[in-house]
Amino acid sequence: MTTETLQSLVLKQHKHILELKERLKTLEDQSDDVAIIGVGLRLPGDIETPEAYWQALITGQDLTSPLPDDRWSPDFINENRQAPGTFYWQRGAFLRCLKGFDPQYFGISRREALTMDPQQRLLLMVATEALERAGVALERKKGAKIGVFTGIMRSEYGQRLSQLQGTESIDFYQGTGSGHGFTAGRLSYTLGFTGPSLTIDTACSSSLVALHLACESLKRGECKAAVVAASNVILDPELNIALCQAGALSPSGHCASFDEAADGYTRGEGALAVVLMPLREAQAQGHPILGIVKASSMNHGGPGSGLTIPNGEAQAELLADSLKRSGLSQDAISYIEAHGTGTALGDPIEIQALASVYGSASRPKPLFIGSVKSQLGHLEAAAGLASLVKCLLMMQHRLIPAQHGLRRLTTKVDWKAYPFRFADEAQPWSTDEGPRTVGISAFGIAGTNAHIIVSEGPRPIDKDTASIAAILPISAKTEEGLFELRDAYAQLAEAGRLDAAVLVTAMCGRAHHKHRLCVVAGELRELNDQIRERRITDPVPYAGQLRMTVAWPDASRMAYYAKLLKRHPGFKQDLCRLLSYDKADLHIEKELLACAQKGEGPQTSDLAMACLLAEAYLWQDLGFKLEAIERHELTRCVMSALLDRRQEKRLLDAMKQLIPSQERNPTQHADRVSAQICSIGGRAESATYLWMLSIIARHYEAGAFINWDAFSEAHYPRSADNPTSPFQLEDFWVDGLIQRRRAQSHEPVAPVSPSAGSGQAAAPLPQSSPEFIGLLREVLSAEMIDTSLSFIELGGDSFTAMLLVQKLSQIGLDVSMEELLSRESIGSILEKERENACI
Repeated sequence: MTTETLQSLVLKQHKHILELKERLKTLEDQSDDVAIIGVGLRLPGDIETPEAYWQALITGQDLTSPLPDDRWSPDFINENRQAPGTFYWQRGAFLRCLKGFDPQYFGISRREALTMDPQQRLLLMVATEALERAGVALERKKGAKIGVFTGIMRSEYGQRLSQLQGTESIDFYQGTGSGHGFTAGRLSYTLGFTGPSLTIDTACSSSLVALHLACESLKRGECKAAVVAASNVILDPELNIALCQAGALSPSGHCASFDEAADGYTRGEGALAVVLMPLREAQAQGHPILGIVKASSMNHGGPGSGLTIPNGEAQAELLADSLKRSGLSQDAISYIEAHGTGTALGDPIEIQALASVYGSASRPKPLFIGSVKSQLGHLEAAAGLASLVKCLLMMQHRLIPAQHGLRRLTTKVDWKAYPFRFADEAQPWSTDEGPRTVGISAFGIAGTNAHIIVSEGPRPIDKDTASIAAILPISAKTEEGLFELRDAYAQLAEAGRLDAAVLVTAMCGRAHHKHRLCVVAGELRELNDQIRERRITDPVPYAGQLRMTVAWPDASRMAYYAKLLKRHPGFKQDLCRLLSYDKADLHIEKELLACAQKGEGPQTSDLAMACLLAEAYLWQDLGFKLEAIERHELTRCVMSALLDRRQEKRLLDAMKQLIPSQERNPTQHADRVSAQICSIGGRAESATYLWMLSIIARHYEAGAFINWDAFSEAHYPRSADNPTSPFQLEDFWVDGLIQRRRAQSHEPVAPVSPSAGSGQAAAPLPQSSPEFIGLLREVLSAEMIDTSLSFIELGGDSFTAMLLVQKLSQIGLDVSMEELLSRESIGSILEKERENACI
């Protein structure tokens, strides 16, 4: 080997090593990336979906309004800015949904719901919706290592309760309903999560600080996923008075962000939640990638001109640190969602900090800047998430909305010196290279600052829609909610948005509740016309059980097997293994289709028996319990394989010997399909793929467990378009609580409801039941008592159990807390009480 050859080889190897190092660095960088996979929100203007939020942003809707009439006495309002004990602020951004809640959905008693801060109620709803939009099936996540990080600044409902009803009416629920520390704990407990759970209050930066801590927790492996949620509700006049005394609030009731007319900010309400997951896991599980957190940082302004005065140097250090952590160049950031509250002091300081990091004159394209506060008001603790969700929507639509209300840029900034630009109308958002990337800031009034850098997620890869079965399971916790959800899916279909990803999400990315419908069709396009017309069918007895007979498959059944091969990964894997084929080999599918087209059954017993056994495996994998109709030897072999798949090779060989290869006629064992019990196998004409889906649908509607994972690959993309579970909202508010407590002493004994939809008469209850039910109703603040449910299912807990035991003992009824908390039905407890009384 010559010196030149050796030198060339060394150079090649060196280059290869450098390439490997670069690839390794890229993989390491990606391992730290955190995906945003779901969003839920409640915002002013009756905005309850991301789609509605985007419409408000792109149309420039002013989401502020005059102060609600039911918040404070008008005596607090005074246009004289010097008047003590009053405030001049008269316009903000307010929620109109504070009173509505569905305690039954979350297993919370009416009594507890009445004393819960509306922020806790709102966060339960938006967190649930965010998880559903992420394609996370909550029923599978009980006990999961999912973290909850909440941002909240004030909790004023408890104070309002005490003022209106007096301290003598305070109970334990008022403490759990109003304490900051219970906010995150409430979400973790109710949703069943076991990861880190904490509430953060850093004032206006709370939600972005919460997101930063959630990202760090994910990177350390403390949790597998995280819910970040924040809220702001304005109920007490005290902070309004304090802010007006400081001149912080705008007399005009608008945030004139970066405008010469900036005169303070206007307060706003809202609740938002996002779901985070490490990018690799999110992609492997098929969750929608709405955005990718590339970096996050936080710091404090430190000593400066004053506790509440922004420190520009600290802000600049924060921005630079986030940029460094992201590994991106400053040119990669094409938009900044600024804090931009609209104060004459704060906005110029923020621009100077941005200029120190992003103000290079050599920047190839201008940097767009915006602030949603000019449209939405300042949501304080929830402001950072409102900004984040705005940016996610901008990335999705590839548009930059106009900066609302900007008329004349503040003269406190030399704008000509910097490459900054505000959109005066909606701008197409294009980039020369790389994904669209934004920086988002939130600065707390007490000095805690946070900044995150977020890039758009990869566009969904088009998948083979023909591989997904045309079956749509729909479920809800109430019958009313079920039909509401059905109609929402019908609207989705009518809009042309019912695709395979929506079906997979309905199957694998949703909890499956008690009330159910299931729509099936031969093909996806045929579903559209059937959804709205779908009604609940008569349930099949023995839900989840099938009776099986084994017969030689004919031509039509071979077409059925070809469908199973296409649409059920487990069937394909099992069949290929049984035939000793490679999983990816298309030969089997071609052979099955060829038999069907020729009007023939399988040409070998190998293929016939492998198909029969793989089908039986599939039904078992779907969650069905199989029973044999006939006890002939072939059926026994299949049943034995189902009991122990490790014996399949021996049993398959035995099956082949039982039916010679040359036999082509079906056996005499007839297929038995009835309203009560369905069979698999048998007559070929009964075994179509639609027949199979119809069986699954009927059993699902009857309450059977269906393993929907058997319908798609684990990584098949989930959809963020699926309708979320409808809540059956009722008013729960302090005024109603007071009226209810006054009326309770005059109300008749509570009615008793038998098991809903059971079709059975209520069992005779003991003579003591009216008193028992009456006290139970009083303790839980319930209007109806379903005796088929347990105390826990009715919304009870250890506190209300203790109260009920005390009240029952006063009338001579001996029921223990252990009985109430044992998940035994109320009817059973009453029956035991009757038996004890007879002894």
